[in-house]
Formats: sequence, C-alpha cells, structure tokens
Amino acid sequence: MKSNTKPEETNPFDVLMDAAVDAIIIADSKGNVLRFNRAAQELFLYSAEEIYGRNVSMLMSAPHRIKHDEYMQRYRETDHAEDNRYHAGSTL
Repeated sequence: MKSNTKPEETNPFDVLMDAAVDAIIIADSKGNVLRFNRAAQELFLYSAEEIYGRNVSMLMSAPHRIKHDEYMQRYRETDHAEDNRYHAGSTL
C-alpha cells in the first residue's frame, strides 16, 4: 500500500558529502566551517553541530593554526595562496 506522506527532501550534494570516504570540510572566505562531512567527524572527533560556524583553524596544528587568519587575509588581498612548505626553515 502506498503512503500518502511526502518523503523527506534530500539534497544530492549532502548525500554525496556523507557518502565520501575522505574528510571534506567547506569553509567560507573567513575560515568559518559551513560543511563538515561524516568522514571529517570521524577523523577530527567533532560532530558537525560542534564545528559549524567555528574557524577551521581549530582543526590545525601549530604554527598553521596561529597563522591561518593571516594566510586567509593574504589570499583575499592577493588572490594568491602561498605554499609555505617550500620556504627555508619552514616545517609542517
């Protein structure tokens, strides 16, 4: 027998995000987390609700956490992402 209730609408993008085996984090231009998929929740041990709206830098280790806002500001001003891994004296 067919149900007369409308099935809950699902966003295909959300379905793909949750099906991904890799952690996917989407942040806005200020670094605030907008999307945090299931794999990211398992990797970082935060629920999506705990991380939404918070700065993605909280997931980084030092020194990148400390400099993240500076990196983002430089990118917004220059439209150039500088890869600091290749600078003398820099470590990951």
